[in-house]
Amino acid sequence: MKKRIVILSAFATPLRSGAEACSEEVPSVLKDRFDFVLITARMSRNLPRRGALESGIPVLRLGCGCKFDKWLFPFLASIAAARQHPHIIHAVLESYAGLALVLRVLTCQSTNTQLLVQMMHCSADAVTAISSALVERAKRFGRGDIALIPNGLKLQDIPRAAKVPGRVLFVGRQEKMKGIDTLLCAFAQVRHPGAHLHLVGSGSQKKSYEK
Repeated sequence: MKKRIVILSAFATPLRSGAEACSEEVPSVLKDRFDFVLITARMSRNLPRRGALESGIPVLRLGCGCKFDKWLFPFLASIAAARQHPHIIHAVLESYAGLALVLRVLTCQSTNTQLLVQMMHCSADAVTAISSALVERAKRFGRGDIALIPNGLKLQDIPRAAKVPGRVLFVGRQEKMKGIDTLLCAFAQVRHPGAHLHLVGSGSQKKSYEK
């Protein structure tokens, strides 16, 4: 019998961003080895309470179908996860749900969350992080056993393109924690003829960077 793994992700298709991609893509790849269930917030009455990903992974959507569901999710998710009798609970993007006597894995991907973050780190049985900055934050919370696992990508999905001499490219959310202000200051010192910088992505700081 395959071991059951419950994935907790506050957002899932069609509402997820790139940060939550692993909550759907990893189970789709490993479904032959493990029995996965994805638990997420409903967020819209147009979405069914029960469904499935294109890969066939079952999806449970919690809440009444409004934006408030994301605030209820940490509490509802623990109850829903317990009913699945999982061997492992994997919380993605600092989504916290406590459940005794079950191995809990927390994957850290963001510095946006502040509420109860230290408790999330301390209560998890295992913690992974996608960057060295998040590893250092976890260490400040007393976790010295962090596994650094950067986000992966499928190179075959990225078409080859000719390199443009002098072009510097940034792709990502335009937020303060990305250090784009440092990039702009550094690029202002570049005197190489033909050098040009492209920022690709949206975010709360986009308009200020465009100035």
